[in-house]
Amino acid sequence: MIASLPMYDWPEIQTYTDQFWVRMHNALASNGITAPSRLRRGQSASTEQDQQVLLSQTCAYPLVTQLPRSTQLVGTPVYQVDLFNKGQYASAILVRKNDARRTLAEFKNTTLAYNSMNSQSGFNALKSLLVSEHLLNENKAPFFSSAVCTLSHRKSIAAVASGAADICAIDPVSWALSKRYEKDTQKLTLLTHSAYSPALPLYSDANAIPADKTQEQWRGLIMSAFKQAIDQQSENHMLLSDITYIDKSTYFKLPISHINMIADEV
Repeated sequence: MIASLPMYDWPEIQTYTDQFWVRMHNALASNGITAPSRLRRGQSASTEQDQQVLLSQTCAYPLVTQLPRSTQLVGTPVYQVDLFNKGQYASAILVRKNDARRTLAEFKNTTLAYNSMNSQSGFNALKSLLVSEHLLNENKAPFFSSAVCTLSHRKSIAAVASGAADICAIDPVSWALSKRYEKDTQKLTLLTHSAYSPALPLYSDANAIPADKTQEQWRGLIMSAFKQAIDQQSENHMLLSDITYIDKSTYFKLPISHINMIADEV
């Protein structure tokens, strides 16, 4: 069995993430649950296709499009940051402060920086926003003329700040962490934000749930242990404030468009 909390595991806060896991591990142990003593990191921590996941966190888009339907959601962490409300979050759409363009429509035929096409906050949320603003549809040319795939929100911020790209969409927790640890954020400003959607959930593989626990019992144990692990340090450094539960069916209502928004998008 493996456990990981990969989505916001920035180097600057890994110590606090580890301390959080020790507290959560102990809370689970007090209820007779055997969990890994350490979080798994590195390339081997890419757990989304691993069938031995006791606990991890995923983006909503791969949950809907890639993970097995048997994946069990066990809670959605709540973060105390702007653009986050009761388990729902919106992507911050960022541009350079010295860019004279101030509406999303004005960024047509520019260069987008994005972390992954499988990212809800960095890609799909922006595409949905373009569709809702009638800036993108099947009868219009792709909105962006080119794009840079950066592989991380942090690098997307750097790409826009350096001029390698003109615009990016960043989830609000990454944006809040960037404002603490990245000087590049001083060059950026919030242009607008996407619609709100369910935030990044915690999940367990169905095969990893103890045989003597129902899904509801397991969810209750995870949420209780998570709440117990939150302290002043995790609030200050991990930006955690609570955990809530959002039903899986709500995630599967996520609007997903297959219209190309980049000229060279495959």
